[in-house]
Amino acid sequence: MDNKLTLTAMLLLAITLMVGSQIASAGSGTQVIAKVLMDLNHHPSDAEKQQLSQITKDSAASEREKTIADVVINLNHKVDAGDKAKLSTIANDASASNDERELAGILLTLNHKPSADDKVKLKKMIQ
Repeated sequence: MDNKLTLTAMLLLAITLMVGSQIASAGSGTQVIAKVLMDLNHHPSDAEKQQLSQITKDSAASEREKTIADVVINLNHKVDAGDKAKLSTIANDASASNDERELAGILLTLNHKPSADDKVKLKKMIQ
């Protein structure tokens, strides 16, 4: 029984390290969110939702990044009315990074997919 427990613990550690390295290679939380929004068409895919979920659990991510990631996870054509207040707070927060404010603003006006102007802003975040 001890061998099974040890093997299970090792397997969980390996999976955790693999997922963590995938997030690290994907870029910062804002970069990952920007990448998801660049390709958005009505809602994020299951794989994108998993990436966004990792941001919400990442101790290195800011609370604003976590909030924005959570809003995008729940996105279906446009932002839920209940999430608009959260995004407005971030968009008007002087202590938020420019990318965080920009993402919040993009999401507040999003309708099915980002506009051409929004895609220009998102592309700058990814680079």
